[in-house]
Amino acid sequence: MVWLWFALGLIAAFLFGANAVVVRYLALQGVSPFWIAFGRLAIGALALYPFLLLTGETQVFKIRKRLLVAVASLSVAANFFLFHYGLTLTFAGSAMVLEATSPIFALLILALVFGDEIRKKEVLSVVIAATGIFLVVFSPNPADQSAMFLGNLFEIGAAVTWAVFVVCSKKLLDHQKPLSALVQVFTISAALLTPTLFFINPISLDSALLIVALGLFSTALGYILYYEALKRVSAITGMLLFALSLFFAILLGSAVLGENLPFNAFIGVMLILIAIFLSKKEEHPAKTTTSVNKLRA
Repeated sequence: MVWLWFALGLIAAFLFGANAVVVRYLALQGVSPFWIAFGRLAIGALALYPFLLLTGETQVFKIRKRLLVAVASLSVAANFFLFHYGLTLTFAGSAMVLEATSPIFALLILALVFGDEIRKKEVLSVVIAATGIFLVVFSPNPADQSAMFLGNLFEIGAAVTWAVFVVCSKKLLDHQKPLSALVQVFTISAALLTPTLFFINPISLDSALLIVALGLFSTALGYILYYEALKRVSAITGMLLFALSLFFAILLGSAVLGENLPFNAFIGVMLILIAIFLSKKEEHPAKTTTSVNKLRA
């Protein structure tokens, strides 16, 4: 039955990759990143809540560690805004690749803030990832290079804020289940973004339906499928599935939006993927460096 769970993980990877392309399409249509971020978070939380009830979780909103939940929620709200705003300026493939460096930033935060030990292999992963980020960010492109550069910086900011969320999650998950914590954080993050909706233009019905689809499929369904698959396949297979989401974003971006990453950027992509694999702690696949992959929807 392993092949079945791999197939479900593959579907999740496709949904994650497609998410960036759809968001980029909405951004090109002039849809505010605040609408997209709020919609994904709110719809995703609503869709995950009934699933939790089916699994027997009845105290979803019993917050045990308020400070951790508050920091995690602020981080997710910032992450969703930065990720979606960055996609108004840069390619979908670049956005997914740059945000995939979250495990590297999580390692640095754990070492610098919490004093966790970093092994030589993880130091090497940071160096390789930094090289890959440089190649992606500074790759020559016929499009508006200043806008692309700014968009890539927003995506690096998204990676950092997601890393903060992952570190908080590591501490939070010692006290409650992952899905329960995610619903709490998504709900609070959506509430934090709600006031911004009163200061931006309304969206069309077509755009609203696409945002609902993102919340249901790339956020809720994608997370559930990927999480369930990760519990039944090897850690390396889980990492491979997440890597495939990056390539799906690049391929779909090229096919649907006509986006083509320069050769230097592709080299950067390969270096970032190598760094992610090196940063993984094989002795405990559920630890921090893989939790970013499990939660990235």
